[in-house]
Amino acid sequence: MLAKEMALGPLGTSVFGSIKGYPVRLDFAINPANDLRALLLFDLRTKELLAERLMSPTFDEAIEAYPWTATIAALVLT
Repeated sequence: MLAKEMALGPLGTSVFGSIKGYPVRLDFAINPANDLRALLLFDLRTKELLAERLMSPTFDEAIEAYPWTATIAALVLT
């Protein structure tokens, strides 16, 4: 999936690429107020977030808890 990575300052990173041929942006962010991590997937065609923001203590947990099946289905149906 990785095509390009861009820092979002000291608290995050965006990764641009594609899933099943659809252009996406995946953001990894840290909330400094509570030190929780979030994973956000955007459809670059519509500029819309594909799932609710999930906060977890680690990025591994955020990735594990992310609703991948529903998110990818929404990406394909858009």
